[in-house]
Amino acid sequence: MAKATIADWEKAKALFEAGKSLSDINKDTGIDRATVSKRAKKDGWEKGIYQQLIADGSRVKAEISTLSSTVLNVVEKEIEERTKHITFLNNLTLKNLSVMSKKVNADFEMVEHKIFQETVNKASELLLGKEPATVINNTNAQQNISSIRREIIDPTHD
Repeated sequence: MAKATIADWEKAKALFEAGKSLSDINKDTGIDRATVSKRAKKDGWEKGIYQQLIADGSRVKAEISTLSSTVLNVVEKEIEERTKHITFLNNLTLKNLSVMSKKVNADFEMVEHKIFQETVNKASELLLGKEPATVINNTNAQQNISSIRREIIDPTHD
């Protein structure tokens, strides 16, 4: 085979991270197994990091294939909308982190970035809903606050 191109190496890395064997990568890209193995070690590729994503994607595609066209249209629209929201929120967070990293050595208040990130987090909950763990943590926090209030109001209450 001719010298491997950048595209060949990108594909080799993607296959490696999807959990493919060195033999499969060789068959698909033409790059020698030992060469792929050396490059993976040198560049810190993580074997199989996309296996869960692949399994989840396969499960979702199989489930979607059972939907009627009307339901499918609604589901696809909602997925697209949620994906836009997630992308928007991720971009806001990355922008905030970028600005913070530029100001690390400057004299400024970190509180402005903390407030901004808290706003992004609240927007995330508004747009995407609370994760079950967040709901549980908030419920537990409310119970703790209620318990503390009872102690303040009536310290003899059990």
